[in-house]
Amino acid sequence: MIWNEENGIYSPNVTEICNRFHKIIEIVSNEIIDEKELKNRQKKYKFFYKLTCCLWDLGNFQGAMCISSALVSSSIYRLKLTKSIISENSIEFQKMSEIHEYLREGRNFQSYRKMLKDIKYCVLPYNGMPMSDIVFVCERTPLLVNPGEINWKCISLQSEIFDEFLRFQNEF
Repeated sequence: MIWNEENGIYSPNVTEICNRFHKIIEIVSNEIIDEKELKNRQKKYKFFYKLTCCLWDLGNFQGAMCISSALVSSSIYRLKLTKSIISENSIEFQKMSEIHEYLREGRNFQSYRKMLKDIKYCVLPYNGMPMSDIVFVCERTPLLVNPGEINWKCISLQSEIFDEFLRFQNEF
């Protein structure tokens, strides 16, 4: 990624955010997988499942996305008996389906973007979306149009992305 060139020299903070996200996924996955007893593994799975729903309800979308990503990782996804603790008719299952619908990357987070625009309270947004947007803009829109001539459209697009993300720090 653009921010991780030369081992994070360009943006060590962004690199650290990404590393922390992946570390939490690893911790959650290992916490479930390392449990030998099915009953205890199911308890842990259910705990993290409910935790994801609680984080979402509290507006901690970054935390919800992180733990949700662990629960759908390939190592957890294959644990059919462990996952059977959550009934498809349960409130938690319905809530998790809603969360996955919002955070679906396939439609460029369309539902999540709409939800964020309508939010009128303080939240911790999922920071993967604006980071992906910045990478897209930087890779698709050159910063310089001609030698020495700045592409102000590129700067404007980047500014809009940052402003939308920072709205949750300043507005509430």
